[in-house]
Amino acid sequence: FPVTKKMFIDALLRFCKTQAVTAQAVSADVVDLGKTGLNLGVGEDLYVVVAVEAAFTDTGSDSTLTCELVTDDNAGMSSPAVAQTIGVLPALSAVGRTLIAKLQPVDLERFIALRFTPNNGNLTTGSVTAFITEDIQAYKSYADNSTITQ
Repeated sequence: FPVTKKMFIDALLRFCKTQAVTAQAVSADVVDLGKTGLNLGVGEDLYVVVAVEAAFTDTGSDSTLTCELVTDDNAGMSSPAVAQTIGVLPALSAVGRTLIAKLQPVDLERFIALRFTPNNGNLTTGSVTAFITEDIQAYKSYADNSTITQ
């Protein structure tokens, strides 16, 4: 049996918890990196995790949701700059669908958040939980005698 690590979530590194996303929005919580900011992603690997908590739906089944890490010099995120694209969730993403992106070493301002942007249609339902962690649950099991191609 494989051994997997437990994924720890620090409340101070959480961007949102079951935040409904049907229009462009910045995460409910903003992470304060301190007066000088930090160069996250240098040293030990850190990851941004975005997990679907309520399934995404839209009228045309053609929407996607882009998730970006943004940074700003103020907690209100009045003029955020994109630091990294985390990924895109497809239309009709089910509960449990997860984006995991390794944080890239970039210079950040004092505050960071996630920005969620729907594309190609109108999301009618859906929510996510998002956070930074150093331990991810990326283990995936396969049926016996499966052929896995890379």
